[in-house]
Amino acid sequence: MDCNEQAIIQVYEEKRHVWLNNTQKLQDEYERKLKIQSRKSYKSEQVLSLQVYKLQQDQKSLQEDKAKVTQKLNAFKQCLEEEQAEVKSLRKQLGLALPSPKAATTSARSDLGDLMMKKAHSAYSYITIPTLQMNLFITKRCYLERTIATSYVAKKL
Repeated sequence: MDCNEQAIIQVYEEKRHVWLNNTQKLQDEYERKLKIQSRKSYKSEQVLSLQVYKLQQDQKSLQEDKAKVTQKLNAFKQCLEEEQAEVKSLRKQLGLALPSPKAATTSARSDLGDLMMKKAHSAYSYITIPTLQMNLFITKRCYLERTIATSYVAKKL
């Protein structure tokens, strides 16, 4: 029996070595795959971090642009209020001192039109690309004020 037991033990030892070799190969293969995936995830993390940084910089830039545009908008609102007050003042002046109906209408239209165009052009010189629409709004507003003033003068006559 010793010989049989020796043969059985030898077979089991060979199976054990084969199993250990297979296990070691599998372990090496999975460690290699793990390293590859770790590198990929590290690279992905770096790319994402860079994207987050760029987005944060863009956000800061947009916030600064928004603040500038808001500041210009407030300046234009103040300018518009001043112009409206000036138009109101001109309306009062036109209502008080009208030499003749036809001359007053013509004079009022040209004076008011010139004033509005000067204001629109002076406002336009401060405009940048992001505030171009605000300039268009102011110009339209000035035109409307001019139209209202001329119709008001025409009604008075």
